Amino acid sequence: GGGIPVDYTRTLIEEDRELPTYYRTNFDVCEIAKTISDNLRNLKYDVKLYIEPGRSLVADACVLLTRIVNFKERSSGERWLIIDAGFNVLPSARILRWYYPIVNASRISEKHNVRFRIGGPLCDAEDVYHDVEGEEYNREKLPRYRCLPEKTSVGDILAFLHVGAYGPEVLMNFNGMLKPPYIMILRSGDIKIIRRSDELNDLLLYEEF
Repeated sequence: GGGIPVDYTRTLIEEDRELPTYYRTNFDVCEIAKTISDNLRNLKYDVKLYIEPGRSLVADACVLLTRIVNFKERSSGERWLIIDAGFNVLPSARILRWYYPIVNASRISEKHNVRFRIGGPLCDAEDVYHDVEGEEYNREKLPRYRCLPEKTSVGDILAFLHVGAYGPEVLMNFNGMLKPPYIMILRSGDIKIIRRSDELNDLLLYEEF
């Protein structure tokens, strides 16, 4: 730990107002560097400094695109969206309760002001993008709802922002789910696949029969 944090609220998503205060970072990298260097100069011996930039360096280098595969409105009026990306793709959202802003890439110009619950495709009660345990004990670390356009529907593409840190390193095949591909957009605008998607045979790759 100790890396420079990410300001997840800079996207100005509606539910940011519900976020715990520790998501609202307020720091100046230059001020941090000055504080460290000033103190090092006061030492009487040489020090080799190792710096961990943390998620701030790469968080916004990657976006997770996921498709809405189902919609359900409960008797309470609560709207649910089921997407094809669960915690097998983004385990930090479930295990660490990290917040990632979500926008509807298919309706990006529409106002994001209607509240939805979002869940993944896995057969696990906690494959959701809110804090189940936290809500039970009134200390949730994630927004209860995500604000998206009113006409958000099956087939729309949602974009999870700032997922560049701890992405491909923590992908897993939970529930026999195939890992998604990673695509890089080059400066020229060309698209390059830098990690192919899994195939069914990949699930048996390390098995011995």
